[in-house]
Amino acid sequence: MIEVKNNYKEARRKNEWKNSAWNSIETIRLKEY
Repeated sequence: MIEVKNNYKEARRKNEWKNSAWNSIETIRLKEY
């Protein structure tokens, strides 16, 4: 049970990092136009 929770947390952290990276890419793209 604890392992599953930790994996879920890890997945969410990776997801948040991906989302923030994607958002920064999008903002940079918007600034170019």
